[in-house]
Amino acid sequence: MKWIDQNGNFAPDVIEIDGRQIFNPTEELYRQAGYMPYVEPLPTEAECLECAKEAKIREIEKYDRSDAVNSLKVNGVTIWYDQEKRLIYMASVDAAIERSLPTIKLPLGDRLIPVPVADAKQMLSALQLYAVAAFNNTERHKKAVMALETEAAVKAYDYRTGYPEKISFTIE
Repeated sequence: MKWIDQNGNFAPDVIEIDGRQIFNPTEELYRQAGYMPYVEPLPTEAECLECAKEAKIREIEKYDRSDAVNSLKVNGVTIWYDQEKRLIYMASVDAAIERSLPTIKLPLGDRLIPVPVADAKQMLSALQLYAVAAFNNTERHKKAVMALETEAAVKAYDYRTGYPEKISFTIE
């Protein structure tokens, strides 16, 4: 526990009472020397609002990384290709088109499946557009939260709205 004097100055670890120095004083000795317990001030409304905004932004970012946003179905299997994988697979599709290959293998769960190049290009393009729309919606929510003016409004804000409809593909 911290102790303060009447002027708000923190008490030292060594105090003086009746001309004697006391090391590691007890609560009773601090009181006898005229100190009182220091009580942390409550956060201001502005500090509470800022904390609520930071917490809500973390919730939004966690939701943005979750399967609720980052997933699609291919042949009934839920998967996700992050941005790095989408770029790699798109480059592979472009290379397959250059070489006039009819199919490309893409991961589906724990296996690779052959996908017609045109279907793979369409799927990856749709996935990229979905990912951009989801990202933009997440950023819109973060901006909206930062503009809110009360802690109650921040806590009540529903960030699960406005995301694009999930995409689904059947590869034959």
